[in-house]
Formats: sequence, C-alpha cells, structure tokens
Amino acid sequence: MAAKQIILITGGSGLIGNKLQTLFNGQGHEVRLLGRGFKGKKAQGKYYWNPEKGEIDESALEDVTWLIHLAGESVAGKLWTKERKKVIIESRTESTKLLISTIEKTGFKPTKVLCASAVGYYGSVTADDIFTEKDTHGKDFLAEVCVLWETETAKFKLELDIQTVIMRIGVVLAEEGGALQEIVKPMRFVMGAVLGTGRQWVPWIHIDDLVDMVSFALHKKETGGIYNAVAPQFTNFKQLTEAAAKTLKKFVAPVNVPKFALKVALGEQSVIVLEGSRVSPDKIIQEGYEFQFTDIQQAMDDLLV
Repeated sequence: MAAKQIILITGGSGLIGNKLQTLFNGQGHEVRLLGRGFKGKKAQGKYYWNPEKGEIDESALEDVTWLIHLAGESVAGKLWTKERKKVIIESRTESTKLLISTIEKTGFKPTKVLCASAVGYYGSVTADDIFTEKDTHGKDFLAEVCVLWETETAKFKLELDIQTVIMRIGVVLAEEGGALQEIVKPMRFVMGAVLGTGRQWVPWIHIDDLVDMVSFALHKKETGGIYNAVAPQFTNFKQLTEAAAKTLKKFVAPVNVPKFALKVALGEQSVIVLEGSRVSPDKIIQEGYEFQFTDIQQAMDDLLV
C-alpha cells in the first residue's frame, strides 16, 4: 500500500471532488476540503476560504503533500453576460493566485499540485483535427478561460518549484449528475433528441477513469505537465445519444433540435453543445495509464443501468 498522504482538495464538494474523496479515503489517505461554507469546521477536515475576498484558513495547507485544485464557477447553467464571464474567469485565476500566495507566505509547500483545466483550451470546432497537449489554444471564450487558468497554474512550478500536473478534462459522464443526466432526462419520460447536426465531437470521459487518472498522476512520481483527460474513443453527439438510448431502451427522435433554436435559447453558451473537438489522451496512456472505459456503449451500460 502506498504511503499515507495528506490531500487538500478545492472544489471538493462537486461531482469530481466527491468521487476523489471516496477513492482517497479508501486508499488510506487523509483528505481535507477547502470551501466557502466551512467556517469553524476544520475538525471535520473542512477548511474555510473565500478567494473573492482573499480569505483563507492557512492551516489547511499545513503538512499537505498533494494539493488538488478543482474550484471554479460552472460555465453552464447561466447565460454568458459580461459580468458572468468575469466571474467564471476570476473564480479560477484568483483562487489559484490565493493558493500560491498562501504557500509563499506560510512555507506550507505540497510536494505535488494537480489542477483542473478543460479541453475547451483547444477551442470549439467541428473539424476532424485531433488535438494533443502540444497543440495551441483556440480563440473563443472557453479557450480564453483555460489559457488564463493554466497561466496562473503554471506558477506553482515556475515560482514555487512544485511539481505540477494540469488535467484538461473532457465531458465527464457520471450517474450522479453532470452532462449525461441532462442529455438523458427527456429519454426517461419520452424519447431522446440529437442536438444540432449530431456530428459535433464529444471528448468524453467516464467519472471512474477521471478519478483514477488523477490518482495515477499523483502517485506516479515522475508524472508532471499537461494531460488530456478524455477517453481514447472519438465519439460524436449522435453516437453518444444513440448509445444512451440503447441502454435505456428508448427511441431517439427522428428530427434533430436545430442549431438556431439552441443559439436563441443559450446565446454564446450554445457552443458547449453545438461544437466539440477530437482530443487525444495518448500522452497519459504512454506513461502507463490504462482506461477502464474505452467505448461509449460500455460507459453508458455502466452508468445508466
């Protein structure tokens, strides 16, 4: 069994963070959470911070060996107004700056930091290009968010000399919530529907593979840098919808939801469902990671039964 580590997670109450807590507790590690609603709860392993106000319980970082930084305002759910975009960006950049300045001030220095980013780094495109970690960033808002986020994250290594991993996470498929449950919600009552042309790529990953990949990257001493956290199978939205429908024994509507309707309803945010990219996870595979779920039908059968 690996040596016991003290792990601090920001954004730990979310979908990914909850799964990581279960995994690391099962591995015998000590897990701490850093969150806005945790004032006075450090005895429960919960520590308070408020990046907007520059507030943090510095003792959260004491003796921490691994820091996992997932915190960031959701890009979905609300229209991207100018103010909303500012919140999305600063929730990521300011929280990262606060962690770095706290480590500098206290000297509580983790041996390894793992930070979330997203495949949105590559831009929302419909082309058949295959993106690797060596490719440059896109030009849209989601790409801007990722570039600014990763620029701050890189300072863990550049300024503090801490081994740093950046995970560009794809569309996380999980039974507990997230994108998949929104896609299948209509199917549970009537039938499914393909959004847009259906040809847009969905760089997906099963939640179990994602948390295992995080664990793999932290436990493997030499692992560092940027990794695409996506399944190796390229899948478009039509294929994903049909796989879900097959598992649920439901039909998919013969008429797609038109792009213009989604653009009217969602505005600029419609790129989340109307555009996508083919993203390769070959780098982490070459370093020894083995996927549990490589096929979209296999993933759906596991998550939707």
